[in-house]
Amino acid sequence: MNKCYRIHTISKDWGIIMFEQVFDEKEVLDYIADEKEINLFIYGDIMNFGLKNKICRVYLNKIKNRIDSLILVYQEKNIVFYSKYNDFDIDEVISFLQKTNFSVISGKENLISRFLNKLDGYELESTYMTRYNLNKDNSKLDSNDSSVRMLTTKEDFTKAFNLLKTIKEFEGSNTSTLEEYISDSIEGLNNGTHKYGYFINASLIAMGGTTAENKISSMIVAVCCDKNYRNKGYATKVINYICMDATRKKQEFLCLFYNNPLAAKIYHKVGFVDLEKYGMIKKITK
Repeated sequence: MNKCYRIHTISKDWGIIMFEQVFDEKEVLDYIADEKEINLFIYGDIMNFGLKNKICRVYLNKIKNRIDSLILVYQEKNIVFYSKYNDFDIDEVISFLQKTNFSVISGKENLISRFLNKLDGYELESTYMTRYNLNKDNSKLDSNDSSVRMLTTKEDFTKAFNLLKTIKEFEGSNTSTLEEYISDSIEGLNNGTHKYGYFINASLIAMGGTTAENKISSMIVAVCCDKNYRNKGYATKVINYICMDATRKKQEFLCLFYNNPLAAKIYHKVGFVDLEKYGMIKKITK
């Protein structure tokens, strides 16, 4: 028997006053199944948190008993949008968004880019989504480098926090305090978020992480290297390790985003293949 959860389903105006209706989990998962990579965040969050929680909530807009579009709200601020249809009811989605206090909307670029004409003060950040097939020949991956390991301690996460603070590309993306970062990182070990690092003499030189980890996939995030140690292959070693770790877990694929052509060379060398453009809508900052 399929597990059933109570999830919020939006009435015609997607308003604050909502009615609840019981759906089984299979209905939601079947809706996103045709595009597993694009919906990795949605799938991963449902698998890790379920549908009866305050961390992530799933909203459906149904028209004539057909799911027209789906919104996942993560920690009140981050929104992931998906629809199987190019002609989804955009006015209903915009009505919903305007009643929230979102920071970021992410999803397929060709879908969410249409929101910009109806949302004032926002801009689209375009990225490429790439996929690594874990069922392929992994003989080129180096899995024996003892300098790479998972980060698990407060000391590890302190080093990760300090390294990220030196990376120009990540400026403004992490507003957490050190204490919040450590707490979130420790909690993440139990809900599908892990960090990995390359060490030289106990110093963290390069790192990367996974999020939305589930039984079939993970998203690789926050790949970076100390600016004094770049072009030596250390970030590639971290990615190799993540790929091998996911293989050991018998996952099917990994995904990651990039918008830096230099970074793309690293990913393509490992074996990642571009899929399509993915977008993030954020407030315009002056």
